[in-house]
Amino acid sequence: MEDSKKASGELLELFRANMLDNQALWIKRRSNLKIYCVSKSKTGTPDNLLLWAHYAYKHMGAVIQHRCLKEQEMTDFGVFQVDYKKEMPIIADLNEYVKHFTGQKKLDFDNLAIKFARTKSDHWEYENEWRYIKYDITNSNAEFENVSIDPNKIEAIYFGCKMDEKELIEIKNLISGDFSHVKLFQAHQHTKFYKLEFLPIN
Repeated sequence: MEDSKKASGELLELFRANMLDNQALWIKRRSNLKIYCVSKSKTGTPDNLLLWAHYAYKHMGAVIQHRCLKEQEMTDFGVFQVDYKKEMPIIADLNEYVKHFTGQKKLDFDNLAIKFARTKSDHWEYENEWRYIKYDITNSNAEFENVSIDPNKIEAIYFGCKMDEKELIEIKNLISGDFSHVKLFQAHQHTKFYKLEFLPIN
């Protein structure tokens, strides 16, 4: 009886130690992720007022329109559509933990990290978000990094209806050379409806 209790206690301690190791591995995987977020417009123009308010500095910023890839190409390049859920994802249920602990089937922490990174509350479903997810193996502690974008991947820039004219001119002056094909639009508040109109800028 005592031997059985001792064996059970040792097994429990081993399980706890294994869980701590897995937790450390999970934190490392998650901290190495870098995510680039974009929103896919349902109308072809960035006309969602909430997105302008939340992510374009209350209409004082700008929106960059990327050339869209086919959905299969997106997945191939590590671009995933966000899953909007009512419940938070879990690393594993008890059965999966037991299989991992006993060596029957190891947890795939890389795919789990991506699963968590592409899941959000369904309250944000209006964003229609896509995320480019990659692992940063440089162990950089920076919260963000500047990413170079191929000029051919940019189709247009939409300036907010409240953008400072000086800033607008500065950005326009940057749109030359490799970016000369980029179309420019100025957002205006509609005079009758709660919506935006976009007029081309020469």
